[in-house]
Amino acid sequence: MYPRLFLCALMTLLVFASLTAAGDEHLPRMLDALEGYEADHLVDKHATSGQVTPKTVMEQFNLHIQHKKMACVKAIGHEEFCHCISENMPSDQEFANYVVAVSKTREELNYDRLSEYYKHSIDLARTARDKCVMETM
Repeated sequence: MYPRLFLCALMTLLVFASLTAAGDEHLPRMLDALEGYEADHLVDKHATSGQVTPKTVMEQFNLHIQHKKMACVKAIGHEEFCHCISENMPSDQEFANYVVAVSKTREELNYDRLSEYYKHSIDLARTARDKCVMETM
């Protein structure tokens, strides 16, 4: 389990370095423009190539992170907060999972009955939310 966690952490750091270099800090403000930006800039070019290389794996991972950040920006509309959330939530979680984790009570989530993996994901999402609110708002 620890090698997987280390690999995820390493890949996350690489992805965020590439996101910063990609320069998507200035996303459009209006929802229609965001959807157009997403359609134009977040196209999955390697989905049908069938060739799996370290480069295509990183590109797919990068694309996943960009989609997650875009989902947050479309829902929240605060780019700095969304960048922070995308940096601090688990890399294997969709933005919708983050919303569920922070918008429901532990009782509503049946937290005590969840596996350690899901409990940890919920705890990370809630910690990320508090951290990002304090840093960006």
